Amino acid sequence: MNRNRRNAGCLILAIGVVVCFAPLNAHAQSSETTGIITEIKVGRGRVEVKPAGSRDWKQAGPLLALRAGDQVRVTSDATAVILFSGERGSVRVDAATSPFTVPPIKREESKTQKARALLEASLNSLSATAKEPPRGVLSTR
Repeated sequence: MNRNRRNAGCLILAIGVVVCFAPLNAHAQSSETTGIITEIKVGRGRVEVKPAGSRDWKQAGPLLALRAGDQVRVTSDATAVILFSGERGSVRVDAATSPFTVPPIKREESKTQKARALLEASLNSLSATAKEPPRGVLSTR
């Protein structure tokens, strides 16, 4: 009985690892968060969000995660500030710039290139450190 539980646990762990490290397909990449609504000033207007592929607008809330293709609609004197991930800055959406479509993250480097750069930086760091000089063994009687 204990052995069956252990085997079941190992199987669940293996499935979890496979799911976590499986290559991402196009559908999974579209669910990556590209920005967050950090500030909402409603005034007399409204701030609404329409997720990509949806037909319905819903009321936006603070710290709402946005994905590529989502739209933000602002009416009257309301404003919303969207902070983009990856050091891409922020944008202020008002009635004049509404509806605003969230742009996708541009992939400048492949994962292999990033891994190679990280490994190279790590090796350079290790080789740059000074080695400890050998010390003589001291003994007393």
